[in-house]
Amino acid sequence: MYYLEKIEKVRYFHSCSAILGEEVGEAAKKANVLFLKNHGVIVLDDSVEEAMMRLETLEFTCRMMVMVKGSGIPLSVLTDEVAEEFLANRGIRG
Repeated sequence: MYYLEKIEKVRYFHSCSAILGEEVGEAAKKANVLFLKNHGVIVLDDSVEEAMMRLETLEFTCRMMVMVKGSGIPLSVLTDEVAEEFLANRGIRG
């Protein structure tokens, strides 16, 4: 949850268009993982190492979701309250 905490979707705009750049810029103010429709993913962070960790976490999560959906295993979802508590404490219990 920590590495994929803030995700934004950017709708499709033509490559190299000014509007695509503007939309990416706006989305980057709100999130550090951006899904660009029909283009791919942009990952932002303070260091290359942290950006790579976000990207690897995203890739692993996507692979896991594909495997789970293909196997028919039902998924359970954390409540918003539990997720917010985790992110507030970064997984550290007092």
